Amino acid sequence: MVFDELHANYEPRLAAAFREVIGKIRSSVVMPPVIERLERGEVNGAVQTV
Repeated sequence: MVFDELHANYEPRLAAAFREVIGKIRSSVVMPPVIERLERGEVNGAVQTV
């Protein structure tokens, strides 16, 4: 297969899988603790919360 064929076959599936994973991450993150930490300047704490 050449690149164009691979891209045509796999890009839609990869994009769908990426959207699904991002959706799962979003639904599992509780935003208030993340926002509180960011407002206090605790970037590492916000990242750890995610």
